[in-house]
This record gives sequence, structure tokens and C-alpha cells, in this order.
Amino acid sequence: MTPSYAKGPDLGLLELTTHQLLDRTVARFGDREALVSRHQGIRLTWRELATRVEETARGLAGLGLEPGDRVGVWSTNCAEWIYLHLGIAQAGMVQVNVNPAYRPHELAYVLRKSGMKALILRASDHRIGPHRRRGGDDARFRATRWRSSRRRRRPDLLGRRRLRSRRGRIRPDCGR
Repeated sequence: MTPSYAKGPDLGLLELTTHQLLDRTVARFGDREALVSRHQGIRLTWRELATRVEETARGLAGLGLEPGDRVGVWSTNCAEWIYLHLGIAQAGMVQVNVNPAYRPHELAYVLRKSGMKALILRASDHRIGPHRRRGGDDARFRATRWRSSRRRRRPDLLGRRRLRSRRGRIRPDCGR
């Protein structure tokens, strides 16, 4: 009897971290195209993607986030979401995906239950709502770090420039 589905070759489970696999792919296909975001006009090779991921991991560590911390990402599809996904893994943090369609009460529930120490969100998107901007899509993100006060959590918003300025203080081997 033959199965009713197609099956590829039997391969063993790779025991690599996401970042190790990215490094392996860069070594093998560094100059090939890795990421295309048509609506943003972005095309990156594997080598360029790895550089952006490294910068993102350093920036997250520069915020004071540590391996094991939960980091929320509240964004629509964009290249920066990929940088965050891979950068969070490289830095040893845990990504908490937050659906951008959540209503306020759903978002409040996720913020309470997830234990995230930071929430990174897209400040603007030219495809959404009445705040459409002319020209290219300059992705602006805000990182929100929750203070540990039980009475009232007040976000500390860090703009993209401040986030970038902190990345130089991080060791190149962060999260490895």
C-alpha cells in the first residue's frame, strides 16, 4: 500500500540554534538573495541580513534585556519583523508575537499574562489607516520597556535613534 502523501528524504533533526543555522547559510549562500520586502523596496542578501540581525541583537541587549527575557513584537509584515525574530533568538531572548489586529482588551490580556519585559511595535506603516505618508516606508519602531512597579506600569519609550546609539556598547558575541 502506498501513502496518499508525498514524502521527502529522511533527514535527522538538526541540533542547531537559529543563529547557527543563519551563520551556516551565510557561509554557504552569502551573496544570494535572502529577503525581499516589495512594499518597502528592500532586497537583502544573506550576508546583509546577518548584519541587520546582529545589529538588532546588539540593540536589544543595549536596552538592558538579557537572555531569557520575553520580548513582544507587535507589527504587521515587514523586513524589520524578520530582523527582530532572528535578533531576539540570537540574543537568547524569547519572542512573544502580538497580533497587530488585537483590540485593546486582548492586548492588555497578553501584556498581563506573557511576562514580557519589552514590547516593540511599529510606530507607523504607510499601508494602514489615515496616517499614510508620502514617499518610502521609513520603518519606525518603538521599544517599550516595562518598569517593575506593581502599582502602575509606565512604559519607557525609546526611539529608533536611541536604540541604535546603544548597540555599540554590546559585545559582538552577545547571546551566543
